Amino acid sequence: MQNLSPVLPLLLILAFLSATRLYAAGDSITLAPGSGKIQTAIKQYGAEVVYRLQAGEHYMLEGIISVSPQALGSDKTLTIVGEETDGMPAIIQVGRTAQGDPQRAMFDCTTNLTLKNLFLTGKDEEGAFCQDIINLKAPVRVVVDNCVFDPAGTRRTFNATSGANGSSLYLTNSQIYRNGSMATPNDGGWTGGMAWDTLWVENNTLVSSGQDFIGGSFHREPNNQFIWINHNTIMWHDVWIKKSYNDQNFFFTNNLLHDQSIFPELPRWYPFFPDFNFGNNLLCQVAIDTMEIGGVMETLPSERRMFWEYNLMYCSPELQELPKYAAENDIELTYLLPMLWDEDVPLSYSGGVEIASPADSCREYGILNDQVNWPLMKYNNNWYDIDPLSHCYQLPRKDCLWVT
Repeated sequence: MQNLSPVLPLLLILAFLSATRLYAAGDSITLAPGSGKIQTAIKQYGAEVVYRLQAGEHYMLEGIISVSPQALGSDKTLTIVGEETDGMPAIIQVGRTAQGDPQRAMFDCTTNLTLKNLFLTGKDEEGAFCQDIINLKAPVRVVVDNCVFDPAGTRRTFNATSGANGSSLYLTNSQIYRNGSMATPNDGGWTGGMAWDTLWVENNTLVSSGQDFIGGSFHREPNNQFIWINHNTIMWHDVWIKKSYNDQNFFFTNNLLHDQSIFPELPRWYPFFPDFNFGNNLLCQVAIDTMEIGGVMETLPSERRMFWEYNLMYCSPELQELPKYAAENDIELTYLLPMLWDEDVPLSYSGGVEIASPADSCREYGILNDQVNWPLMKYNNNWYDIDPLSHCYQLPRKDCLWVT
């Protein structure tokens, strides 16, 4: 023991340093469940630690989490990670303001945010909904992996304004349910109308994702730099996938869409679309690329990369009856919007109303069939109302859309 005595002070110093390093950059702290625990910890430690939440435990917010330089330090990342589990993950639930009103959102981001292994619910304990889950308020980087959002707010899961132009969002291996109130065609959506630097969406399931999958101000903007939407399942989406079309690199590939886009409001929205002034039928313009940049029609062929391929859209028989039912029962005409319009779209999709030939009124129809001048836009998504499972069992596998 006498030989150890000179070492003891050193051991004590090392033990102290080890304990204090818990709160140094890159280390983590496990939070006890309860109300306000996340905000209290952030106020104390900022972004110097990774906040770990216990699986199955409940963390109620007291106010919106500020992901900001003031709260975290300049150019820092707030990282919240739930414990890995085969059961219920850690739950973060929206709370109420000091005045007793529902919180507007769960996160306000003016710096970076990473979320993993979490269950986020946008409905408080009294049944009131927040508007958004994550608000992007500056050019930031948001990473979401292996999370569940249910419900995902009444407006947008990821909301943003022009002040957040240049942000990046990486959403992977996650599930998003019930986004938007679905009360009217203008309610709810998945992403806000802003210009993304990168929008990476892969291996997710999205159910009832609201009005706009990729929001924007009716085709004219923003000018997204890179959009990658690959290998997702999208069910019961309200209106359209994409309505901002000045993208530089757009990839929508290997996705399964089920019962999407029943929409009764198209005639009222005609004047908002650029092609209305050119006499083109709006039914032909809802899914691809209107090619208006700064109020000037783009010269073809475009040099922008636009891939929309190897997807499958299936509509159940009950859904297919809705447009025809609306037309025959003197109620507001309902349209069923496929991913792409072409000559093979069933007449029932427009309620039995004749529409102009896509070949005559829709530039997209010509583009999709022109592999010489438009080689980057592939035409292999014109499958409608085919059960993907029964189809692949009945036909050779080489005939299945996703087998190449």
